[in-house]
Amino acid sequence: MKTLLIILGIAVVCALAFRLIYIKMNGGSTERQWYVSHLHYDFSMRVDSVKMLHGDVGLGKVSCTVTRGNPSPTVEDSLNHHLTHHDWLQFLVPGSGNQRELILMRAELLMPGDSISVNSSTDFVQVFRNRKLQYENELSTTLEARGNPFTY
Repeated sequence: MKTLLIILGIAVVCALAFRLIYIKMNGGSTERQWYVSHLHYDFSMRVDSVKMLHGDVGLGKVSCTVTRGNPSPTVEDSLNHHLTHHDWLQFLVPGSGNQRELILMRAELLMPGDSISVNSSTDFVQVFRNRKLQYENELSTTLEARGNPFTY
């Protein structure tokens, strides 16, 4: 009987832990969607340079020049004050003038001169070369995040 109670106790604790993790992960995704919907970004950039962060594929730091639109350098800072699941989210790193930096997955596919189109109302980042779509990704999944490791 004692063994059964111990097993039941462990099962209840595990179930509660899994539920907590699920809620945190789902809340983080919802928060990312909220964040993107409040960015009000609709602009284009030209790729100036790409620096791979870990080897030859994956994440890369992309330096760009804004060619259309005006992404506010302060909107992301003001949104970060309202986050509950993440400590901090960021898409653009402001530079001087029209210069911006961002971290993108699949950066090995980018070349100087490519065009990046960002539209937060559709939650897309699209990369074009010679006016042809190279690839696209959800803006909400490209955000850099700091905070709880169980939050997506």
